[in-house]
Amino acid sequence: MIAQELRIDSGVLVTALTTGGTFIRVVVPEINKVLYQNEELQKIFPDALERPCYHFWGRTSHCEPCLSGEAIKCNARQSATVHTPKGVTFACFAHPFVQQADGTRAALEIFRDITREKALEHAVEKTKLRLLEAQTMATVGNLAGTFVHAVRNPLAGIVLYTDMLLRKVDSNNFDQKTLKESLLRIKDSAAKCEDVTKNLLKLAKAHKVELKPVSLKDIIDQGLHVVSSKIAHKNVDVVRTFPDDLPTIMGDFAQLQVVFINLFSNALDAMPDSGTLTVLGVASDSTVEVKVTDTGCGIPKENLSLLFKDFFSTKGDKGTGLGLTQSRRIIQTHNGNLAVDSEVGKGTTVTVKLPYKK
Repeated sequence: MIAQELRIDSGVLVTALTTGGTFIRVVVPEINKVLYQNEELQKIFPDALERPCYHFWGRTSHCEPCLSGEAIKCNARQSATVHTPKGVTFACFAHPFVQQADGTRAALEIFRDITREKALEHAVEKTKLRLLEAQTMATVGNLAGTFVHAVRNPLAGIVLYTDMLLRKVDSNNFDQKTLKESLLRIKDSAAKCEDVTKNLLKLAKAHKVELKPVSLKDIIDQGLHVVSSKIAHKNVDVVRTFPDDLPTIMGDFAQLQVVFINLFSNALDAMPDSGTLTVLGVASDSTVEVKVTDTGCGIPKENLSLLFKDFFSTKGDKGTGLGLTQSRRIIQTHNGNLAVDSEVGKGTTVTVKLPYKK
């Protein structure tokens, strides 16, 4: 009967009446009167029936807007999050109630203290930001190592040919051909350094996803180059197989490169003592599929369903638990799919599917 009067589901009402920590009261907002309150509320506000209803919220005058007043006015359930001056946060619901003998309307209020929940949510968000920063710093570390590795040889070439030209100038012993060849080699080395710098900035730059025609082969080749020092250090063999006619896709080059760098790094981390990293690309009628396979330790079946949950990591303290989640989100923004298949002792395969138009 009460549930019908309140126009609410009886299950909701039963839950509210039996759940500890839930406060319930009946108020007449027109005269700021509390007609009833449950035991939970009586414990913390024993004299509420003798005081205006707005006193509970730490106010000295009628609430504007009044949640119960709005429920009566609209003849429908209303909800809101209320913050008190003492820093307490409540999740509140108001339901229009029966008309009183004097013609006024009452409302049933159900509210719950969610201060700790909100604080926990805030702490979780802060933790996520810190871990994302850690993930970013790890990526920056990889990029910095790759940058040094990539520009070391071109810079050494520039210094070598510059020194050679200076010696020839000092001895007045050079010809036009030697001068031109040396300058061209210097120019070529400088261009390589410029290309590396441009790619590094493009990858590191935060930006909105911009879909353009891109080659997955180029993205993967550059991604492998980023982790090349790690590949050499771990003595891992790389097998890369792509058909010559692999279609281009509409994608964001830098975002997709982040995905494959993450996948390659994960695969290499799973192979501490050598192994084989296989990258296979194939195309169907509407999708391009890339499989990244390692011969590492594999992932237990019970952990496969947890891989895309924030903070879950198979690397223990060495992982942030955000790389694979971030990768899947990027692929999803490209209307694609990322899936993981693994067997303990044999290795892991991550399959990325991305659409393309003929």
